[in-house]
Amino acid sequence: MRTLTGHTGFVNSLAINGDGQTVISASADKTIKVWDLATGRELRTLGGNTGFVNHIFLNVDGQVLVSGGTDRMIKIWNPTTGELRHTLTGYVSELKYFVISPDWRTIATGSGSKDIRIWQLPE
Repeated sequence: MRTLTGHTGFVNSLAINGDGQTVISASADKTIKVWDLATGRELRTLGGNTGFVNHIFLNVDGQVLVSGGTDRMIKIWNPTTGELRHTLTGYVSELKYFVISPDWRTIATGSGSKDIRIWQLPE
């Protein structure tokens, strides 16, 4: 067993890369961290969130990470480089959960405003 430490708030969501090399964690400390599973070392922190990160979803090849939380935005990242690619806005309350279609073109989001929204993901 290995323990990864570095967050200063609750860990809310996790994703493991399809190659099994990295794990990504989302936290109430407003950060997303990318970890090397073999060494337990933190590789990078994805910052710039203004609220808790409630949920993350990673595509199979590990090149696209989607996050959402109390800042009321969906953010699309390259977890390998830490680059923020796109931000989707329009919610009036925090994002609680989301799912992504198998073809990675559509996302359904649920929020504290008691609705479900369907989005087309940018290329």
